[in-house]
Amino acid sequence: MKTKTSLVFALVTFVLLTTFVSSVQVYVRPPKVVFRVKSSFWSRATKTAWIEFKNPSNESMRVEVQPYGNISSFLTYTSNSFELEPGKSLNLSVTFSSPSPGKYYGGLNVDFYVGNSTTPLTLKIPVGAIVEGEEYMADKVLLITAAVLILVVILWFVRKKF
Repeated sequence: MKTKTSLVFALVTFVLLTTFVSSVQVYVRPPKVVFRVKSSFWSRATKTAWIEFKNPSNESMRVEVQPYGNISSFLTYTSNSFELEPGKSLNLSVTFSSPSPGKYYGGLNVDFYVGNSTTPLTLKIPVGAIVEGEEYMADKVLLITAAVLILVVILWFVRKKF
């Protein structure tokens, strides 16, 4: 009786363990992105990198991308959600643009939904940037210049009337 109970226990354990184990394959290259850029008074520090996603599995995959960290407001990318068919790949363009020197950290949370799954496999891709140089001021200079020109025109019209 003890042998029969042990055998049933082993069989139930085996069935429970094997039904909850699944495998998901994803491919992301590069595993991290580092931007090193110079900014100047007249130009923003801007640089673009590419991240390659591949789906080596036999099922289609939905991919969702979300930035995090203090770098997140300075990142733009071609798409934050896309489908990857089996055996296909996609290059995601990620652009960093900052108006001021400093160090920016964070990254991209990438959720992979395989097939009809509602539970994602999440990968974090670290993204960092080092910006050296001067603070970008062209927008501010143009705004001040426009305000001064408007003021000069107004004063000219007022002077002409009197």
